[in-house]
Amino acid sequence: MTNHPQDATATTPPTEKPLVSVICATYNQVSYIRQTLDGFVCQQTTFPFEVIVHDDASTDGTTTVVKRYEKKFPALIKPVYQPKNIYQNDKKAFNEFYFSICSAPERGKYIAFCEGDDYWIDPLKLQKQVDFLESHPDYSICYTHTAIFHQQENGFAPGGGLRPNLPETSDIYHLAKGNFILTASVMLRNSPRLWKTLSDNIGNNAVGDYMIWMLAAREGKIGKLDDVTAVYRVHAGGEWSGATQTRQWQRMLDLLEGMIGIFHDDDPKVAATLGGQFFSTAVKLGAALANEGRINDSLACFSRAAQHPPQRHCPVCDADVFAFDPLPAYYEAMQSRNGYMFAGKAAEMCNARDYSCPRCGAADRERLYAMFFRDIFATLQEKKATGPFEFLEIAPNAAFARFVKSFPFVNYRSMDRFMAEVDDHFDICDMGGYGDGRFHFIVCSHVLEHIPDDRQALRELHRILNPVGMALIVVPIILELAEDYEDPSKTTAEERWRHFGQNDHVRCYSKNGFVEKLQTAGFTVQQLGVGHFGEERFAKAGIEPQSVLYVVERRAEGKTGEGC
Repeated sequence: MTNHPQDATATTPPTEKPLVSVICATYNQVSYIRQTLDGFVCQQTTFPFEVIVHDDASTDGTTTVVKRYEKKFPALIKPVYQPKNIYQNDKKAFNEFYFSICSAPERGKYIAFCEGDDYWIDPLKLQKQVDFLESHPDYSICYTHTAIFHQQENGFAPGGGLRPNLPETSDIYHLAKGNFILTASVMLRNSPRLWKTLSDNIGNNAVGDYMIWMLAAREGKIGKLDDVTAVYRVHAGGEWSGATQTRQWQRMLDLLEGMIGIFHDDDPKVAATLGGQFFSTAVKLGAALANEGRINDSLACFSRAAQHPPQRHCPVCDADVFAFDPLPAYYEAMQSRNGYMFAGKAAEMCNARDYSCPRCGAADRERLYAMFFRDIFATLQEKKATGPFEFLEIAPNAAFARFVKSFPFVNYRSMDRFMAEVDDHFDICDMGGYGDGRFHFIVCSHVLEHIPDDRQALRELHRILNPVGMALIVVPIILELAEDYEDPSKTTAEERWRHFGQNDHVRCYSKNGFVEKLQTAGFTVQQLGVGHFGEERFAKAGIEPQSVLYVVERRAEGKTGEGC
């Protein structure tokens, strides 16, 4: 392992291509640049790396400091000295030059960044991130925790300014909701496509690191290391931290507008999510400008906001939203960690990218249930039905429960064996407290995969369903399975993650196997999919096209069901 500060002669020979290129932009940061450079030369690695210091014609002594480090570590520190400042005079020219540095063919396989007023505190930062990316070829970004230091107060933010809830694994859809990556912490997998896209979309404004992360995230997933490796310095002269809130919002609007343009055709989901950021930022900026008395600027800002209206709708809470939240990365991470047998197999109904509503939290399956019942209840209202209709939800979802209770002719009850705040506590395999044929509507969603004897549970559901009622019975289905897969010997959490995809599941369902169980229990089965609801309604509610709703009834003996 190379330890640069102790032995400058041990650094990378000039002829050896580095594995990592560190990019450091600096201008008039003489008070901070030594600490930044020390963080570079202290890196201990098993591979060659280089540090490109781009000094944009500093006038405060920064250049002198950089030259001293260049002289001491000539094979490591490779400065670029501008004869005159570019950024302040021509931001487009600055971006063009900056991207030409990053995209040069002699750059490394990986790119790391650290501005001249931030610094690294972990001598193994580069080694840890390279190790991660080398062992995870499907990841394009690796970042770490970053402490936040307030220069004026001469101290770190409470808790170090660390954000404890950042996901271990995320992707472009998480990132499109808001930037959670700080520059000094990041390492990217170098990509010609990334730099070409940036060069083609420079415009006249600063591009911003967020755009770099977003474009890099097109290439793969985003991984977080729990180590604190870097410090972000907040000070009055900072390019971002030193700007006013109004100025930050103005710059963010320009940045978001540029990214929306890039992703508009490439990935509409990403563009719509960025549109949500744009809308909320424009509204905040418009209000701030109005408070400053800049009425015309405020009106123009609100007009910009109107250019990006919400594109999605949640049938559960009846709210227009810009995008649905993705499935928490925890599930994929745990499946990967435990070697889930059916990883990558298509699920019939699970939109991981548009999983939950940001307003009410309803998952895509609850949104489909609400879509179905809005149609059913509208028909009942047209027929002036007064009810009350007995409605049972097993293992209830709070948002969906509120939706059902909003209809006055429905008498809603909830049931679960373990959940505290339900109306009734029964075992689904023995619901003796309910009389035969009691319920006109039943929703049993993602329950049976937890039950050892799912056939008995289905017989009980058949018993309590009204002869003229209907039930939605839904389980997670893996489309590529020919038959249900279960193994009662798998009882530990790790075994169940590996075999069934979740620690409390006891089987994986196939489509044929599930339908057979429904029919054996005495149900007729109707399968309602995109052909029933329509492509536009599915898309607007964030429902995957292959999703199917299983509607079962007791009547019409012998009828086996209809297609999607």
